[in-house]
Amino acid sequence: MKKIFLMAIAAAAISFTSCGNKSNQAAPETVEANAEAKAAAENIISAMSQSIEKKDVAKLQEAVEQVRRQAAEFIANNPEEAKAYLTQVQTYLKENAESVKSVVGENTVASNAVNLLTNTSADDIVNGISNVLNTKAADVQEAGDAAVEEGKSKAAEKINEAAEKASQKVQEKVNEAKDKAVEETKAKTKETVNQAKEDLKKNLGF
Repeated sequence: MKKIFLMAIAAAAISFTSCGNKSNQAAPETVEANAEAKAAAENIISAMSQSIEKKDVAKLQEAVEQVRRQAAEFIANNPEEAKAYLTQVQTYLKENAESVKSVVGENTVASNAVNLLTNTSADDIVNGISNVLNTKAADVQEAGDAAVEEGKSKAAEKINEAAEKASQKVQEKVNEAKDKAVEETKAKTKETVNQAKEDLKKNLGF
């Protein structure tokens, strides 16, 4: 689910930056990739090469989507790694543009996907995806804060309900104690009165 989410926001971000930066089509700067980014780029380039050799447009499109997803994952950890990764892949696509075009042919979806990835600078892609990630993170934080506040409110309600029930029970116990004390007092008073009557009778000689 996380990978699908990253792929979706990467596609959206690339589309956005491409539309907003059509004048910025300079060749990507050479960036030294670290071991992980370099290995990932080499793997995806190998997959693209095989797709081109077999003229498999579906596999080529799948590889392009994987580039977007992998870039989003790199961005989440280290934007510089993402730039290095994207630059290496873009260089390959530019150098093999004719071969790629022969495979893509009239497939509009695949053609658009390749063009977006190839013609948008690595910096713009990284910035676009970062903005989307930050926006999503802010939305998640806001939703989380709202959930926390709602949880606090519900917890307060539960505490108040419990306190009210406890108060009612305490009052019931107090009332029971009062009633019991009144009854005991009545009984003792009656007993005292009766005893006094008996004593009075005895004193009067009855």
